[in-house]
Amino acid sequence: MRKLFTILCASVVSALALTTVVSANDGTADAGCPSGPSLHLLETQAKAGDLDAMAYLGEALMHPDCAQEARDKGLRMLVNAAEAGQPQAMFLIGIMVVARHSEPEGSELGSDYIRRSAEAGHVEAEAWHGAMLMAEARGEAERDDAFYWLGSAASKGSVRAAMTVHHVYRAGMHGVQRDDCLAALWFDVAVMLQHPNVAQTADADVTCN
Repeated sequence: MRKLFTILCASVVSALALTTVVSANDGTADAGCPSGPSLHLLETQAKAGDLDAMAYLGEALMHPDCAQEARDKGLRMLVNAAEAGQPQAMFLIGIMVVARHSEPEGSELGSDYIRRSAEAGHVEAEAWHGAMLMAEARGEAERDDAFYWLGSAASKGSVRAAMTVHHVYRAGMHGVQRDDCLAALWFDVAVMLQHPNVAQTADADVTCN
């Protein structure tokens, strides 16, 4: 755990990267650094060992508006929750490690956290894991594994996963044959997931060979 915290200890950069990931992930408005009764309640739950509270509070305290001491506290909470297997914490720590470290050790560590989060059912972790597997695929079996995770995430509402499959088929990437029809269908899926109110405009009769 100390080694992982050391890898992530550049708190300002990490906090900014994390805030970008979280905002892109859930689309929520920027709420600033947490304070007041809700903070006290979360702290009480976290101290009692509630992993979800640890992950939520740790994520909130990593906000750039928080003081350095609070960001360090938040990072430690996220690391502790991730080490204990909390899915959201594993996902966020994994993204932070991958984003900050290009050397094999850091990349493998981050990828492992994302994989474990995906296996625990975290939807956006499934999307990231699938995309990373696709980028590294060298054969049909590896591509099938990547498509499995991307399809699983898309079936649970991940726009990122649907758009990843769209781009793979649109450009013929990573050994996958270009298929404009499948690319168009996956783009429609992404649109319907992001804008359910326009779902009825998609052409449900289109099929691909």
